[in-house]
Amino acid sequence: MFGFGILVSLWPFHTWAPLGYGAAPSSAAMLHAGVLKKFGLYGLVQIALPLLPLGATEWARPLAILAVVGNILVVGFITIAQRDLKQMVGYSSVMHMGYAFLGVAAFSVIGSGGVVLMMVAHGLSVALLFLLSTSIHRRTQTFDMTEMGGLAQKAPVLAAFFVTATMASIGLPGLANFWGELTIFVAAWKFSPVLTVLAVSGIIISAIYGLRAAARVFFGPQTEAFARVAAEKPVADLTCCEKLPALILIAALLFIGFWPRSISTPLNSALEAIHHHPAPAVHAPAVAVK
Repeated sequence: MFGFGILVSLWPFHTWAPLGYGAAPSSAAMLHAGVLKKFGLYGLVQIALPLLPLGATEWARPLAILAVVGNILVVGFITIAQRDLKQMVGYSSVMHMGYAFLGVAAFSVIGSGGVVLMMVAHGLSVALLFLLSTSIHRRTQTFDMTEMGGLAQKAPVLAAFFVTATMASIGLPGLANFWGELTIFVAAWKFSPVLTVLAVSGIIISAIYGLRAAARVFFGPQTEAFARVAAEKPVADLTCCEKLPALILIAALLFIGFWPRSISTPLNSALEAIHHHPAPAVHAPAVAVK
């Protein structure tokens, strides 16, 4: 749990992740947050739960408490406090891993399925957010959201893509993240209604920092700093090379959002085979009784 937890940034072992994403090139941040971090969740679902079921039941409640209180609530409030756009996306990635850990702690087919759905959806949405954050930086020359504003007038397509990515991260129905979060909440309710209610409040936290970031970057009046940058170099909308990868990620989010059975049906069969596989009998050593 702790080994994979450090890789997936379980609170309080998460501090390396947002700082690393902020310092790394956006392509590396997209690769790690979108793909490599999911190896830890894969290890928990595919290796840890089937191989060590008794240990999983012993650590389920501590893991759920760390996920909900630490990742979702504490890191969620830290994300709200961010003013750097890339750091905000990095902390939001750590926060959403709390949902995945909660699904692991539920220790059920539904919970594990929700984790895998969340892995796929979060990988697509966070990669899209990092990609668009870099596109914003190219036009504003900063990641400081307090120095932005009014970018939607000059880059409407970028604004539409960023709002779509933000809605996906929040869990809007019709996008892939919704199904992952909903499935995890259903599994977690059977595990602990109190922790589930606290976890659902993370949606409100996500809406606060996500929509506020979109408002600060794209809407409202231009700041003086951004006006100076726009005066020196005209701000253009996304180029074709920037639109193509963004469109691919958005199309994948919409496809899974409108047809979740494309993943859930084969996933259900695979997980039922794992969870319902009979455990080997444990034989006690023979003891001679006189």
